Amino acid sequence: MKYNYKENWSLLQKYKRSCSLGKLSVFSTFGDYKKYRKIIQDEIVGRTTKDGVVIKSQSDHFIERVLGTTEKEGGEGKKQKVYRRKRRSYT
Repeated sequence: MKYNYKENWSLLQKYKRSCSLGKLSVFSTFGDYKKYRKIIQDEIVGRTTKDGVVIKSQSDHFIERVLGTTEKEGGEGKKQKVYRRKRRSYT
């Protein structure tokens, strides 16, 4: 596959990386990944938004957001930062 189907090989590597990082659910198959990537390429890329911005390409992040995940990004064992607002003093 690596040498005969270079495009599929590249997509497979992106799919595996997204799954291993927890950005894509393992319940989404590689077939789903290819299917939705093609749909996005055919139907969204090339359109112009109301603001006049032309969508030129799709990112890996976009396909990850379309298919989604069931896990919180970052995986286990990684420390999550929590940002809190300072309390305002009205006196």
